[in-house]
Amino acid sequence: ASIIMGQEHKLVTEDQVRKASARAKRLGWGSSWVAATNGSGGGASGGVVILWRLGHDIWLAPGDNGTLVEGRIGYVFFRSKVLGVCCLYAAYFKDGLGLRAYNLALVKKLIQHAEAHGLPLMAGGDFNVHPQEWNTVMLNKAGLVVLADPSDASYVSTKASSTLDYFILSGCLRNA
Repeated sequence: ASIIMGQEHKLVTEDQVRKASARAKRLGWGSSWVAATNGSGGGASGGVVILWRLGHDIWLAPGDNGTLVEGRIGYVFFRSKVLGVCCLYAAYFKDGLGLRAYNLALVKKLIQHAEAHGLPLMAGGDFNVHPQEWNTVMLNKAGLVVLADPSDASYVSTKASSTLDYFILSGCLRNA
C-alpha cells in the first residue's frame, strides 16, 4: 500500500498526534491526522489519519489542518498521473446509527465539502453502515458510488461479521 486511510487511532492530544506523525515520517510516510475526541464515557473516541508514502504529490492549503469534522473526517488533496487531482478522505462514522441523525450529517458535510472544491473524491472509511443501506438517490445526485464487496467482511468477531469498512468515490474514479 502507498496510501492508507485509517480510523479509530484514539490519539487525543496534540503531543500524541505530533509524535505519531514524526514516527510515520521516520518510517517513510507522510501523514495528516485528525485527533480523536473525548467520548461520553471519558475515553478517546474516533480519530482518523491519511498516510502516504513520501514522494506522493499530497498537500493541504497553507493554514489548513485537513480536519472536516473533529474526530470523524479528515482530508488531503492528491495528484497522480492516473487519477489527476482529487480529494482523499478518511472517515469514521458513529456505530449503531446507520444513516440517520449524526451520520447523515457527516455524509452531507462530506458532499458539501466535495462540491465546494469541485474535485473528484475518494473516501475510505469505517462507515458503520452496511453498503446496501446507502441512499442511492443522494449518492447518485452527488455523482458518488459505493465500492465494497459485501461478501468480504471487514469486521469479524466471535459473534458476527459484516462489511462496514469500504470506499465511497466519485463515479469518474470507479474504473481508474
